[in-house]
Amino acid sequence: MFLTKSLKCGLFALLTGIAMSKRTGGLGGGSPHEKAHRRALAAKGFEEVGPSSSDDLVAFLVGYQLEFDEQELLAMSLPESNTFRQFHSFNESRSKATSRVIECQQNLETWINASDANIEKKVLSPFGEYLELQGTVYDMTKLLKVQFMDYLNGKTNLKVKGTSESPFRYVPENVKECIGLFSLVKHNDTRFPVAGAVTPLNQPGKTTRHWQHDHNESAIITPRVLSDMFSLPAAQNSSAEQYRIKQAFFQDPTLYTVDVDDLASFQNHYNVNSTPIANVYGSITDATHKNTSSTPRDESNLDSQYLSAMNPGQLDMVNGPWVSADSHFASNNARLSYYVAATENIPMIISVSYGNGAGPDDPMSLFDEISQLNLKHYCTEMGIAAMRGVTVFFSTGDDGAGADKQCMDDFSYGATNYACPYVTMVGATTGYKAGEEVVAQADKTSGITTGGGFSFAFTDQDYDLSWQSDAVQGYLNQTDKLKYNRPAPGFQRKGRAFPDITAPGTNYCVVINGEKSCTVSGTSASTPVMAGITARVANQLGTPLGWINPLLYKNGDKFVDITQGENSSGRSSNGPCKGQEEGTIVGFPALPGWDATSGLGSIAQENGYEIYKAVLSGKL
Repeated sequence: MFLTKSLKCGLFALLTGIAMSKRTGGLGGGSPHEKAHRRALAAKGFEEVGPSSSDDLVAFLVGYQLEFDEQELLAMSLPESNTFRQFHSFNESRSKATSRVIECQQNLETWINASDANIEKKVLSPFGEYLELQGTVYDMTKLLKVQFMDYLNGKTNLKVKGTSESPFRYVPENVKECIGLFSLVKHNDTRFPVAGAVTPLNQPGKTTRHWQHDHNESAIITPRVLSDMFSLPAAQNSSAEQYRIKQAFFQDPTLYTVDVDDLASFQNHYNVNSTPIANVYGSITDATHKNTSSTPRDESNLDSQYLSAMNPGQLDMVNGPWVSADSHFASNNARLSYYVAATENIPMIISVSYGNGAGPDDPMSLFDEISQLNLKHYCTEMGIAAMRGVTVFFSTGDDGAGADKQCMDDFSYGATNYACPYVTMVGATTGYKAGEEVVAQADKTSGITTGGGFSFAFTDQDYDLSWQSDAVQGYLNQTDKLKYNRPAPGFQRKGRAFPDITAPGTNYCVVINGEKSCTVSGTSASTPVMAGITARVANQLGTPLGWINPLLYKNGDKFVDITQGENSSGRSSNGPCKGQEEGTIVGFPALPGWDATSGLGSIAQENGYEIYKAVLSGKL
């Protein structure tokens, strides 16, 4: 379910602005970097078509560098601090973050004027920190001094754009030091929405479906099974006063779109006391309102149905990037960054089941300067959002320690590029009763292998990871003593470790295209479940929660420890990795305490919900 498949990575990687430079002199020319890039593109199945038409329109999302105090956020997140949960208002948080905007606007304006390029600038956010630069290929080439090329994706037969060199290479230093986000998007009729744009979603129009109830719930997940596992309290009336902490899920409408009729059928069938999706943040497409096309719905339907089942309050939706958005520039992350920055009345709980893999042999890694810049910018925005009281959950992926079922030695794939310390990463287990969960493992019974590991993008060199260091070090001390089932060498021991927590992630019953399916699995299931439960806790406590990770690790002994299983990506479909020692894995084993497969563990236990609520209250 989690979108780290090679097809997605390949398509979006091309939209990063990675094509052949006008200085290469043809297919055989170019610098060693350009040649290596072309070889990588060929390996991914992309064929160079030729230079882009000079009249084609292209656009970049630009975000200025932001100011952020990590220690202030940490103090807000610890109950012993006198600033515990004293969250900032939207205006206060954005004013602090955007102190350099005027200076940066002047630097950008001077650069564009000097290029003599006809570039349209559109400010997208209230404080001016996000803008769109749009122009023809001819004018954008004058500005960036790199050539735009067209490529054909051999798998999808779609034409995509790129540039041969990093679009950042010739940007003046005084502009570079101002820019925190630089993301290429292909221009189409639907451009970036007005800051904070919210659209009411159409209500269901079809007659909702009904099915016989699930008599055998021993090996499937339904709202009732989860309620029993977590000891959830009975749902209250979903009035605006009762559920004032709004929740939202993040979807990519070009790959998956929610069906509001399916949502209504699910809620009726399982007696979910909830409301239809109330608002959509971002761009709206016809497919978002009604799914009359062949667009798949399982991902967004899963998110919306189980988020609403766990917390029967107002449900909103955040639309992700267009099909032309690029994942090399962390498009989903860029879109989420812009959304939280531009929206004042933001839902306080956000569930995200989309991420992009990144690795040393992937074309997207050729432009480290931009990809690392954008990732750090996204993480800063997550920290600033947390200072407003926002809690963000991300899924860890379904391909084990490495994305796309590859056997890796350095684990820089998978969730490494969105495992920001300020979001809560959720893994997946297989289990249908409290106390019976094991790590979700494809070669066993689950069909997916939970993600987990150590981030290369976010390390203790740039981030304070002290809140998780003791738990993580305990795990590393254990794995160092293992003869077998130890992690492969080369992973980033100093990286942000994930997941933080886990939940059941296999064989969910979901309504898709008017029919009920009980075979849907993934961390895309466990993540909205934990987000919804957390939203219910926030409503009962009567307060937003903000960054919850320090509280989780402070109370790690309150979770159910998952000690069986491992997340070797090589076992997902291809069998043991070539050359690996017999009995070892290329992944991470589950062990007592925190581990890189299930994090701190699960809340599925007797009185699990009340224990979790006590943890998040800060009173333990």
